[in-house]
Amino acid sequence: MGKYLFRERRLPVYDIAVAITKYDMCRRRKGGRCTKGTAGFAYVGGACVVNKRLEKVNSVAIIEDTGGFSGIIVAAHEVGHLLGAVHDGSPPPSYLGGPGAEKCQWTDGYIMSDLRHTERGFRWSPCSVSSFHHFLNGDTATCLYNVPHEDDSLPRVLPGKLLTLDAQCRRDRGTSACFKDDRVCAQLFCFDASSGYCVAYRPAAEGSPCGDGQYCLNGRCVAEHENIIPDYTQNTPSYIRSGNNQGRPLFHEDDEEVNQRPETPKYYDYTTPPYNPNPPSYNPYTTPRQFYQFSTTKSPYDFNDFARQYTSKNPYQTTESYYSQTTPNPYVGEDKVKGISNTQIRKFKV
Repeated sequence: MGKYLFRERRLPVYDIAVAITKYDMCRRRKGGRCTKGTAGFAYVGGACVVNKRLEKVNSVAIIEDTGGFSGIIVAAHEVGHLLGAVHDGSPPPSYLGGPGAEKCQWTDGYIMSDLRHTERGFRWSPCSVSSFHHFLNGDTATCLYNVPHEDDSLPRVLPGKLLTLDAQCRRDRGTSACFKDDRVCAQLFCFDASSGYCVAYRPAAEGSPCGDGQYCLNGRCVAEHENIIPDYTQNTPSYIRSGNNQGRPLFHEDDEEVNQRPETPKYYDYTTPPYNPNPPSYNPYTTPRQFYQFSTTKSPYDFNDFARQYTSKNPYQTTESYYSQTTPNPYVGEDKVKGISNTQIRKFKV
């Protein structure tokens, strides 16, 4: 995809590109073997990076979505990678430096984890926010400094208004939703025909019904009369490049301009050209001197990936175990799964 975008000149000017595919993606290993179970790809810190030597664009992510909006959270996760965030619990890549995310636990379930099963799955961890600040204040993010096109407003329609819960499960798994209450806002459980269990793959799409007169918003079930689509066009913190700061980004917060650009760290000497206080306007992109870390996100469509969630009778409890335990079906007795026996889950290696 990066090579295609490098060659394609007919597209509008962009800072980050996110491609969506229905294909079941995989990652090619040594020997030509292709490992499935991947929901997204992105370069860590790839925004604004054009590698002319390899003739490819690093500012691109690709995600898998079969039409049921399952790729929305994955897209946010991959864009986080492009803006310099690593997985929670991981150190920063050597070429990028920064705070990394070792102080944040993978099991906390923020966006840069794949254990998202609460409303935290709609928020960035403190480590991710620190990584964003580091990246945006660095030399690589030059193309992001311009003022965004605020006149190009997006339609104020939430995806959950377009597809029912059953339709979302049908497009993802070819089945139906197991529950239609407030649980779906953090985890949408779909019936898995192959295993006979209800399996959570991701949250229901924003705006999905979760009760009488209620809809999902940011992992919570809220009343219909609430403003379910906040207006972010006013008083929103943003990084801009203005004419009086010599090309350095300013962070705007609470209507106060604070120049937070730190002194250029030495590790940038090995990955990007030296800092230029007046970068040329015709080329706001960076050509790296080292290979960028390529990050992949596990697919929510592999049942094995979710077997670890069933280590107790509480289906919403996620543990750190990499093997599932034999557990009675916690959904027997629910209307959607009547007739399913108490067969125990086999052990899966994740």
